[in-house]
Amino acid sequence: MNFKSFLDEHYESNFGNLKLLREGYSAYSVSKTSQKALKKLFKPENPEFIGDHITYKYPADPSEVPGMPKNVYVIGHASEDGLEALVVSVNGKTARPDGNPYHITWSIDRSKGKKPVDSNRLVQSGFEEITPIKIRVVPEFLK
Repeated sequence: MNFKSFLDEHYESNFGNLKLLREGYSAYSVSKTSQKALKKLFKPENPEFIGDHITYKYPADPSEVPGMPKNVYVIGHASEDGLEALVVSVNGKTARPDGNPYHITWSIDRSKGKKPVDSNRLVQSGFEEITPIKIRVVPEFLK
């Protein structure tokens, strides 16, 4: 691939300046062990289980992966028809840098028009507090 083709594929022009296209997000991936333990406590209520990450920043590029957190806890549960989420605390904070809540979209029913992004609104509208559950995560860039 030549340089021009690379630029055309990976960059967009913004008033003569090149800007990297953001095609992913930075997140904390939830370990398989933590997912399995949480599934025993919170049986998914909807047909599609997600439960694999906590978004840190969207959109993001690969350079925007957060550092390894000191502690991550599930502190709450929220659900409505077709959507379920777990509320999370990362290093004692419940809000991401953009102000949205840290959460894990736990399960979803897309046939009811639900999308994973709807978990932000669900968690902000209220949730049931639980005894904190420590989980293991790994910071990553995801597409």
